[in-house]
Amino acid sequence: MDGETIYDKDKETNYENKIPGTNIKVISTPGHALEHVSLLLDAKKGRVAVAADLFWWTDKEKQITNNQRILVNREDPFTSDRKALLKSRNKILEIADWIIPGHGKMFKSPDENRV
Repeated sequence: MDGETIYDKDKETNYENKIPGTNIKVISTPGHALEHVSLLLDAKKGRVAVAADLFWWTDKEKQITNNQRILVNREDPFTSDRKALLKSRNKILEIADWIIPGHGKMFKSPDENRV
């Protein structure tokens, strides 16, 4: 899956903004990788973003998630575009109640600047 196509073996299905047959929104969130997307869905506990490597921690790092500035500015040595990464992180933090990172535990988005 990338920002416009779902791949299932040799079959390609194009989509726009939602995964076909679901209410799961697909949001472009470049930065860690240029083609990076996050998934956004409404669940019982609120709006959840599956953000993959937009946010991540190594196994030995303490996961600090209660401060938006710290989350947004967290170093990513593998980023392809730092400016895009910061913009994408802010976007997800503003629209999601909960975030599932690529590496680490699901966390509640800080309440600062929430839409």
